[in-house]
Amino acid sequence: MSNYTISFCPKFELPRVLQFVIIDDKINIFTKKVDGNDIQSFVDKEVAKANKDYILTYKVETELGNVVAYFCIDTKVVYMTHLTELRIRPQYLNDLASINKVINTFIANNEWKGDYL
Repeated sequence: MSNYTISFCPKFELPRVLQFVIIDDKINIFTKKVDGNDIQSFVDKEVAKANKDYILTYKVETELGNVVAYFCIDTKVVYMTHLTELRIRPQYLNDLASINKVINTFIANNEWKGDYL
């Protein structure tokens, strides 16, 4: 188990962070053999979804700064949120319970509000 931190992912960082995690997790995303064009198309669609004004995107990192995952929060309804996307790099799936606990605590404690307001 590692200590994880959550940090806001600004819009200019979205393509890089999402692409990094998606490429690493492509075996779990795609059911058939794909090429780079298919992956880039998928990344572009995910970035477009995460780039909406009411979506907040966060990255989960280890204490050494390694990207573990990203997740998106939909804030359409004021002061209510729900997780719309969570993608974890395969090598961290064995610690899924800890990662989920960190994310759920972050959301439950309304730590996202500082980025929304």
